[in-house]
Amino acid sequence: MFFIIINLIMCFIVDSNGQITTHHIFSQIVKKNARFSDTPTAEQIVRSVIDCARLCQKSQDCKSVNLIRIGKNKLCQLFQTKPLDPRTLDHDIKSQYWERTCQPSFGVTAATSDDITLQIKIVADFGRNIYHLNFNDDFTQGNLHFYDSVPRATNGKHLMVNNAVTIKYQNYPSISLKENGTGWTFCDIDTTPCTVPGSWPKHFEELTGGFSTWALTSNRDDDGVYVFSNDRVIELSTPIGPEWHVVETYNINENVTDNLWRNIPSGIIAASWIPQFGPKRKVFLATRDYYVVFDITSNAVLKRDHLCSP
Repeated sequence: MFFIIINLIMCFIVDSNGQITTHHIFSQIVKKNARFSDTPTAEQIVRSVIDCARLCQKSQDCKSVNLIRIGKNKLCQLFQTKPLDPRTLDHDIKSQYWERTCQPSFGVTAATSDDITLQIKIVADFGRNIYHLNFNDDFTQGNLHFYDSVPRATNGKHLMVNNAVTIKYQNYPSISLKENGTGWTFCDIDTTPCTVPGSWPKHFEELTGGFSTWALTSNRDDDGVYVFSNDRVIELSTPIGPEWHVVETYNINENVTDNLWRNIPSGIIAASWIPQFGPKRKVFLATRDYYVVFDITSNAVLKRDHLCSP
């Protein structure tokens, strides 16, 4: 069975008893006419994008497809590879690029640093559970395993979490921010609720000048927070003081040297520094469809992969 839902193709395999045994997802990761320029492993004329996805689903090594209009026909190209950086896809009004993925069904909503080398926490299952994600030395994906449920980890304070960050600045108490899926963000200094600025919980947009909050992570010096909002990143000063000031607003599409976040994907929904020895350089950034490991010193994508439910 195949279904198309908002730039996603869902493929379900049903056994003889009518039970769903496996499922596959294909995502149009660039929501425009795009074409992958690598060499295809197979090509075939098809009737629709669903037929193209079906061909890929039947091939164990297929990772992505092009669907190209040629006159009245549609050509399906299968690939065993995918681009490291989706921004390198060619613009082609006659083409669509689709990628095989599992991440949309994992329901990633947040990520936080664990202060353990090459390990972060992932909030997934649409905000209900927490997982540990370990990276190898080359930042390829290592082990992903269940850690705890959100209600247990928060002592019953939250049933789910959509955004989360912990800021630990020098010898100051740690500051934790959590958005619990209702639009309200809670703030705690250690275990005591924040008292400034104003009352908590609050809608975080009050502090960002109206920009919606898609993801949070601490800034490089741990004296503030980066707020990801589609194609913008807003840096706020430390909330230890009485005021939260907007320090800088970055447009990810603006190619200037002092823009830390140029070349990252748009639509980031989870972000976390990857703990290493030395200054913060590598950051985990997840969209709905995939994640990247991004180096802020070179402004380059180092790795790109998908998170699948373990």
